[in-house]
Amino acid sequence: MEYIDENQFEELIQKYQKNPKDPQTANALVEMFTKLIQGVIFGTGLKYFYKHTSLHLQDLIQEGLLKCFIELKKYTPEKGKAFSFFSVIVKHALILYVNKNLYFYELSTANLNDFNELIKNTTEKQILMLIKEWIDILNTECKKILPQYKYSKYLRAKKFLQEILKKGFYEKSDLLYIKNNIWPIIKEIEIGIEKEK
Repeated sequence: MEYIDENQFEELIQKYQKNPKDPQTANALVEMFTKLIQGVIFGTGLKYFYKHTSLHLQDLIQEGLLKCFIELKKYTPEKGKAFSFFSVIVKHALILYVNKNLYFYELSTANLNDFNELIKNTTEKQILMLIKEWIDILNTECKKILPQYKYSKYLRAKKFLQEILKKGFYEKSDLLYIKNNIWPIIKEIEIGIEKEK
C-alpha cells in the first residue's frame, strides 16, 4: 500500500469538516481514501472477489469512498488515529458489500443454469407458451414484488417478450437476451412471491 502521511491525512479531514464544499480538499481526500481502500482490499484478500465474480475493483473503491465520506463528519481525534478509524470502517463496509453481491452473483449463476435446463429439449411452441406465461407474471406480480427503480427493466422485458409473441417465432439471439436480461427478473419475482407466502 502507498504510504499515507497521518498528520496530512488528519489536517485534510479537519479542513473538509470545516468546509466540505472546497473541491481541492475533497479531491485530496478522495486520493488518500483511495490509497487506504486499496490497502484494505489487497491486505484482506478481497481482491479475490473482483477477480472471480462480477465485481470490479472500481466497485469496491466506490463503495469504500461512499462509506468514508458518510462517516467523515463523525470522526474526531478522540476516536483514535484517522488511518485506523477509517481502515476499520472500510473493511467492515467492503465485507458487507462483497457478501451481499456474492449472494446475488451465486443466485444469478444458479438462475442461468435453471434457464438452460428449462429450455433443453423444449419445442418452439412450448417456448412461446413459456414466454406468454412470463408476460402474465410480469403483468400481475411485478409491481407487488420489484422495487420501483426496477420498473424500467420490467417494461423493457415485457416489450421484448410481446414482440416475440407478435412475430410468432424467435431467434437464438432472442433466447440469449432472455437468458441474460429477462430470466433473472422472472426469478426475482418468483422468489418474492415465495417469501410472501
